[in-house]
Amino acid sequence: MSQKHETLINNQQELYGRIARAVDNLRKLETAKISTSAIEIRLSQLDANWEKFEKIHDQLRNEHWDQVKAHAYITKNHYAGVEKAYYNQRATLEEMMITLSPSAGNSGAPEPSRSSEPLRSQLPRLQLPTFLGRFEDWPNFKDLFQSMVGTDNSLKEIQKFHYLRNSLKGEVEQLTRNIPTTAGNYERVWTMLQEHYDIKRLLVRSVFTTFSNLSKMKR
Repeated sequence: MSQKHETLINNQQELYGRIARAVDNLRKLETAKISTSAIEIRLSQLDANWEKFEKIHDQLRNEHWDQVKAHAYITKNHYAGVEKAYYNQRATLEEMMITLSPSAGNSGAPEPSRSSEPLRSQLPRLQLPTFLGRFEDWPNFKDLFQSMVGTDNSLKEIQKFHYLRNSLKGEVEQLTRNIPTTAGNYERVWTMLQEHYDIKRLLVRSVFTTFSNLSKMKR
């Protein structure tokens, strides 16, 4: 294997370390310094490292496949392990963000107790609808999500974005995967979804196709 290939794989190992230690490195800060702003920075760094990892991974597969296909990086599916670490780290950081968000409006540091804060601010257990990206499912999903989350003024924007991420699955989840979880991005992503799926012509076509398929099954 050439030095270039070794360098690329070594870069992947270094990025894996940065991704896997994101939460631990944050926790090394003094408690008073672990704020929502600090977590947002770590989330951005985590997303950036994952994006770099994916680009190098694609480069290794597309440009150097013959040289790396027998390497442990490929045979042991190193990509899957790093992907799992990325999602685990991101989920933990998002949960930390939600935990701190009730006190963020009062001071820059987390409060020791949140007993007076409604449970809604601590990610209530909602049976949220899921959306896989099918046009015919969009109207129902949009109405349900808006009634349960979007119009709930007791929820902060960052919490709404967390719920939205948990509701999106499949291809549509991949479209928003690399967007940082910040309060300002909730409205951005929701608007993006509406602009993409609120196309009446495609909605009608999708519903008509579904209806036609059901009619054929009944025959």
